[in-house]
Amino acid sequence: MSEASFYGADGVTEIVAGEGIAISPTGGVGVVTISATYANSGGVVTFNGRLGLVTLTSGDVTTALGFTPADAASLAGLASLTSPTFIGVPRVPTPATSDNGTTIPSTAFVRSAISSYGNAGSVTTLSVATANGFAGTVANSTTTPAITVTTSVTGVLKGNGTAISAAAAGTDYVSPTGAETLTNKRNNPRVGSAASSATPTINTDLYDVYKLTAQAVDITSFTTNLTGTPVDKQCLIIDITGTAARAITWGASFEASTVALPTTTVTTAMLSVAFMYNSVTSKWRCVGVV
Repeated sequence: MSEASFYGADGVTEIVAGEGIAISPTGGVGVVTISATYANSGGVVTFNGRLGLVTLTSGDVTTALGFTPADAASLAGLASLTSPTFIGVPRVPTPATSDNGTTIPSTAFVRSAISSYGNAGSVTTLSVATANGFAGTVANSTTTPAITVTTSVTGVLKGNGTAISAAAAGTDYVSPTGAETLTNKRNNPRVGSAASSATPTINTDLYDVYKLTAQAVDITSFTTNLTGTPVDKQCLIIDITGTAARAITWGASFEASTVALPTTTVTTAMLSVAFMYNSVTSKWRCVGVV
């Protein structure tokens, strides 16, 4: 409040000063000056009808703003300003097609930008060049091209990342009939088995080792169901584990050498008999018994 002066006429006998107000002279006689005594007399004296030191309330803020600000709980489900993640179908303004800045593009902008290129060019003809071992032909080259790729390279092919060529037997692969040397290679034996049989079925074209794992009857013939086309010095090992000592009859396809053919298993221990094919006699020759 700024100063205000009043002339003390006959109708005014006394002026009383309220809180924060000073009068001069004290008696209120003559010309009276009324002034504010607050230290901030040049600023706000009252706020919403309150005098003195005023503490703002939430109601004061909302009244001044004209709306109620959102609290932390209300903001919890909203996207962060830093790397926001949106759900639903968020929408953005569509930039001009010529915009090449950092504005977020809408699907409408993308479609417009693509269509602005129009059909700038088209394929009028198509052909296939012969290179790197490949050749090709094209049917309907000016309308609906159909490409057929061929190669003049025959046999086993090898590639080097850019082209193909014929692989060399003995160098790039092992020839079925070649005499190559294999280094650091292991040839796993072909193994067949049965639990028990009086006439075991053994195909020497399929098996290098044959096992009878629980022989419960005497073996009447190893020759009856023996098949295959063995070659000279081909090897065959037969393992027999009996449930008890079992008699063994080998038959006409087997022969002894300096090592006799065993005639019985050894109780429940495994009996191993090694053979090497003898092309002179066309028999499997016993070369070891363990």
